[in-house]
Amino acid sequence: MKVALLGNSQLAVSAAWGLCQSEAAHEIVFVSDATSNKNRGVSSKEDTPGSGRLQDLVESNALSASDTAISFSNALEGLSGADVIMLLPPMGQSGFRSAQASKTTGIALVRRFVPGIQQHAPDAKILMAISPANYIAAWTHQALGDAKIIGLGNGAATAHLTAEIAKRVEVSVKDVTALAIGSDWETYPLPQYCRVNGIPLAQLMSEAE
Repeated sequence: MKVALLGNSQLAVSAAWGLCQSEAAHEIVFVSDATSNKNRGVSSKEDTPGSGRLQDLVESNALSASDTAISFSNALEGLSGADVIMLLPPMGQSGFRSAQASKTTGIALVRRFVPGIQQHAPDAKILMAISPANYIAAWTHQALGDAKIIGLGNGAATAHLTAEIAKRVEVSVKDVTALAIGSDWETYPLPQYCRVNGIPLAQLMSEAE
């Protein structure tokens, strides 16, 4: 399976590392374009695909005995043959941002990449890991038609909740099951559905916590 990562934040590197460790993909490519050719998480003006941070990732991958191939493309042709495309936040989209700012930035990114997806990877599944996921997933579906689009929605919020519970209870995140629901703009944790090794969270933490 070939996975293409779109977006130039450090999250792209983290996603690639996770895929390499699980060997869920045989090939991973970081894809940028002429407009967003500032993929600082992987490459910069001083870096080439065979040097710098990308080379660090390749070497780390080898040290962990993973055979997943990693490459970088400055053109949307790099999407060719991708089975899965992950749309990740651009550099700088972290911390506090207004709802409108997140929407504007996300849609601008998608508008640049949709033509490349249509041309080079029309059959790929598209995973939305960018805020606001629901809004952008709906917009992309309108643009691409029958493309298989997966919107993470509150996936990031649930991951944050899982990590926080694990920290408070002092257990591994592997032992925690959590759930958060809501829209792109409001998220609600559901403690009644949270478990630590099957034990209800209410038995391990007070209501105030």
